[in-house]
Amino acid sequence: TTATSSCLHASSEAQYDCLVIGGGISGSTLAHNLNNANLNILLAEQRDYLGGNVKSEVHTDEDGREFIFEKGPNSYATQPSIV
Repeated sequence: TTATSSCLHASSEAQYDCLVIGGGISGSTLAHNLNNANLNILLAEQRDYLGGNVKSEVHTDEDGREFIFEKGPNSYATQPSIV
């Protein structure tokens, strides 16, 4: 998903119920749930896409077939990490 800078859309006179900082999986989920609860929210993300470290890219192989390449934080983990 492509995001645009909230600074381009946020008005100095706008009133928000909540500011969500970070459009990663947690921030995006929180913003979605708050929006479903009819709250006026502003989601601020520094990158030009949402999802944080969870990112999927569409690539094309040498035969012209498209495939999805997952670039999430655990894509290359050989064992579960301990948090």
